[in-house]
Amino acid sequence: MKLLYWGTVRPEAASDIAALRFTTPLHITLIRVFSSEAQPFANCPEIVAQTEPDAFYLDIFFNAMPGPLVTVVDKDKRNALVPTSIVYTGGTVDFPMDMGTDYSTRLMIIKGSFQVLSFALYGETVSQLASSPSYEPITLPTIDPVPLSKAVDPANAADPTFLAKNLLKMIPDAPPLPLVIRLMYCLKPTDDDWENETFPYHGTSLDFTEDLDLAQAGDMISRPLRRETTETAISAFASRVNDLIGSKSLTQSDNIARLFSASASQIPSLALALCLHIDPEMVFDAQTLDDSALLYLLDAVANADLARHCGSEEFTGILTQCLESPTSDKATKTTARRLIDRIHAWSSLEDALSNMSDEYDACIGMIKDIGTEEKSLGIWLESMVLHQDLVTKLAENSVPSSPVYPSSSGCVNHDGFITYVRAFIGVATVFVVWAWADSIGHDECRERTLAIVRLWQNVEGYREITNHLLSLRQFSRRLKWIITPDYDGDPPRRAGCIGEQIISELANDPKAIEHELFRETILSLTPPLSFISEGERTRLRKSAFVADDGLLAAMDEVFFKSDRPGLSLRRLHVLRVSLATITREFMEDEEGELRVIQAAWDGSSMGLLPQLISLLTEVSNDLNKQFSLTISPPPRRDSELTHHLFSTGHDLLCLLLPLTLVVPLIPRSTRDLVCALVELFSCTGFTSNVFAHSTCILSASDAARQGCLDLIRQVSRFKPTSSAEKPLCQVVLGTLLECSTQSHDVDPVHRIGQILVLFDHVLTLDEEIMQLVPTVLPSLLAPMKAFFRVLNAEKKVHVMDRLIKLDDGVIGIAEWLLIEEIKVLLQTLNLIRVSDPDTAHVMAHKCHASIMLQFLAELVKASSNWFLATLKDVADVHANLKSVMTAFLDGGFRSLHFSQLVGELCVFIDATDFGDLVPELAIGYLARVQTVERCAWDVPVLRRVLVWSAAADSAALRQEMGRSLRAVAGMEEPAIDMVEGAIVIVEWLLAHKSPEFVGLSGMTLGDSMKVEEFLESVVMEDQAHVVRGFKKLSIDEDEVLLPDPIELSPILQSIPTPSTPKGTITPDVLGSVVVSPPNALLYSPLASTLTKNYANNDFRELRQATSSRQNTSRLPSMHVDEFVLASPELLPSLAIPRQ
Repeated sequence: MKLLYWGTVRPEAASDIAALRFTTPLHITLIRVFSSEAQPFANCPEIVAQTEPDAFYLDIFFNAMPGPLVTVVDKDKRNALVPTSIVYTGGTVDFPMDMGTDYSTRLMIIKGSFQVLSFALYGETVSQLASSPSYEPITLPTIDPVPLSKAVDPANAADPTFLAKNLLKMIPDAPPLPLVIRLMYCLKPTDDDWENETFPYHGTSLDFTEDLDLAQAGDMISRPLRRETTETAISAFASRVNDLIGSKSLTQSDNIARLFSASASQIPSLALALCLHIDPEMVFDAQTLDDSALLYLLDAVANADLARHCGSEEFTGILTQCLESPTSDKATKTTARRLIDRIHAWSSLEDALSNMSDEYDACIGMIKDIGTEEKSLGIWLESMVLHQDLVTKLAENSVPSSPVYPSSSGCVNHDGFITYVRAFIGVATVFVVWAWADSIGHDECRERTLAIVRLWQNVEGYREITNHLLSLRQFSRRLKWIITPDYDGDPPRRAGCIGEQIISELANDPKAIEHELFRETILSLTPPLSFISEGERTRLRKSAFVADDGLLAAMDEVFFKSDRPGLSLRRLHVLRVSLATITREFMEDEEGELRVIQAAWDGSSMGLLPQLISLLTEVSNDLNKQFSLTISPPPRRDSELTHHLFSTGHDLLCLLLPLTLVVPLIPRSTRDLVCALVELFSCTGFTSNVFAHSTCILSASDAARQGCLDLIRQVSRFKPTSSAEKPLCQVVLGTLLECSTQSHDVDPVHRIGQILVLFDHVLTLDEEIMQLVPTVLPSLLAPMKAFFRVLNAEKKVHVMDRLIKLDDGVIGIAEWLLIEEIKVLLQTLNLIRVSDPDTAHVMAHKCHASIMLQFLAELVKASSNWFLATLKDVADVHANLKSVMTAFLDGGFRSLHFSQLVGELCVFIDATDFGDLVPELAIGYLARVQTVERCAWDVPVLRRVLVWSAAADSAALRQEMGRSLRAVAGMEEPAIDMVEGAIVIVEWLLAHKSPEFVGLSGMTLGDSMKVEEFLESVVMEDQAHVVRGFKKLSIDEDEVLLPDPIELSPILQSIPTPSTPKGTITPDVLGSVVVSPPNALLYSPLASTLTKNYANNDFRELRQATSSRQNTSRLPSMHVDEFVLASPELLPSLAIPRQ
């Protein structure tokens, strides 16, 4: 990007239009507007910008010129003007532009209420774009997140209020922060207070008369106390209140609760004095605590002193009675529960500030609950700022400079909790400064504060806290006032522009639109706007109207059908608001379920549950397109769309979780639901790599992922209502297994891994699932076998281990799967032996055989006791494993995993009765060093194997001994175990009395001399007899050595792509080959026979005809005999997972 233009323009004559024409087509990417007196270029200080007035709206038009890649242009679109608009609010501002690559411009028209305008254009010329070099792939740089500046990061500051205090310093004669908190959150000034000359230091005294009553006492402290109020006056006031307390009554209970609430907002000594004089148990009981008193107390216990005072067992017992009383309404019970939780959480919070705790979630939940009400928030903030014990505890913690984790991330430890508390205090106090600056009309402080709030909306962790506090009533109103101009035609304000950005970001959360005042703010948006486009304004209004109209409008949106493919951003926004409305109504009270279900039936003939499943399927399909491997060209991933798709999926899951508890699922709906969950869950696994830079997408993806796990676990636990019904667990597992073998657009290996996670989450080791195993798993053997075939070795071992523990030998599912796997391995080895080794199929079968051997080796290692018991008790396992080992050794194969399998089994050769497997084990163990990886012998195991090797065929045993000695001698630096093993083998040969072992096989005379030299170089003096004895062993020079072993590798090498043989334009001498004309296939008299099913020699006879041997550009057909040999009965299907 380079500078294309710099200049200062003025409107022509009396008009408000200026125009620029460029000498060459330009591709503009940035417009930079400079304020008056600014120096745009450091190297040219004489150039000074001029821009007047300080703020204005501009409409800009570019003529659209097609680029070199655009070949067809509609006549109506030639020289069309493309409009855009910018809002200038002062300073040097950059306005990015996206002109695309297909069009450029040579004309720029500027229209607006400006007098003079200095700006620069940046981008490229079309000639530079056209002459760009050819594409060369490069490695994209790693983008590290930029840490938040310390100046705006209260979470990592010893004093989290420092930012708010610095902002207050921008206001002349600003009151101290605690007083601002009290006035903006708790004891809000009246109109008369604002007119008071002593404001904000006005206040009330505690001088009282003899006729004082409890109601008057509450009125006295509902305004800030004077600064000169003494401790004596406070104590006298508290004592007088205590004297006024009589017998328990509703009125007295309400007045005392109001006194507690008002005192919590004042200086700490007032609340302490009331605590010393008033015992809550003497004032309140279950009969005198109504909803009004409970609400006052709820605010009061946001104060640390009052929370301790009300934390006695007697008082919490009274609250529990209110909670459990049958005469209490739902509102009373809800408030009582919040009050109990807040009292208990305060105790946990104080402890967690100093010590490690397991109550971090409860503490954060209390803080967030306090943040939903302005008065409670102000009282809690005053405690955290003015109570010296709390200030000290928080300051004693180190400042780790760590990010703020969202409370829903599950990453909360002690440092993370302290960081969150500091962040919440810092954000809440900055909001106080915003409210104060807005109230007194200090534009500079208000703009600075709004800019910080907008910055926090883009920072993970801070975003959650900021948006949570923006839902408070007064800040919704202040946003409305900020974006509303004082008079029509007023120039744009910087605060208004920032306010629109805050509203746009906040509206992405459907819970924010549930608040009535925020909806009013949205509906008050009228053009011209500084940031929000007309399309976005329309979408926001639509969402607000849906939330205003309530349940029926939300149902209409949920059941809305569109012919457009895919879900647009507007549709997703409205859908999320509708789902939030339905969820809130569903969870509101006991009748909410009935209202939601009835509203769904009234508005549509389709039930709500199937419609939600259909929407979830649509969301998951759209997400799949974002990660598709088959779409060409690859789609451009839309971060905003992906974020809202994941968020919509999570919203659907949050509604489906409670809905499936009351609405029965039928098998068909269950299958559709599980298929949608599989696709959504698979997509969540891509985000950590594809969208690692986007914390919003990662958070939405994690939430959707956890929702999938919760829902599929819940559905799989539903029990049938009658014995004739199929358990839903069977439907869930069957659908998961079917999905694993279906082709799809996304990475199949990744998808299978995600399905395994869901499968594993359903088949947990709990009593409920173990009771279902005998009835569910036997009906799923076929799909389970197919699923097992597509897993790699590690995943197979994991599934086998889970089945072993679930089944516990009752049905023998794990044993059956093991038998089937060994059978397939035997078929694969036999097929490799009789096939051409260079074909693609054989290469794939070698890889497949290696993976199955790896599975067996790791299974023996992980579950040796079960495997040995199965080998002993299950005859089919024993017989098939022996056949596999025989085929492996007879076929001359070598494999690291076979060596590992034999090695694991030979460890138990003394303690286990392997029967007729011993010869294969002995020969296989001797051959360990012949693999590419040169597996070493365990010398003690080798000695035991040689003891048991008498049962092996002597010729085969001598052959493997000779080849192994040759392999060890050929190593450059053999390991100690290799050397010792070679000596042990030679000693065993010398000690063996049988004449069959006088001579060696498997090596030539030259190999024997190398082994002799090797032994001479490694044996010690006391082992010289080994060399002498080896020299006496004879070598059969006429022996025909076996070919080199066939290595089985789990890594699939590159397979040549099949291609049609090239034809020739010259017929052969017999004239039996001719070149096909392009339309020969269409006019061939044999074209009608192309779909015939051939039998016997029909195919061969047909191919003898001259016309049938024309080159039709078809792939060469397989010979009949080979086709029969490769019938499905003999050729097992392949499933080669990526390692």
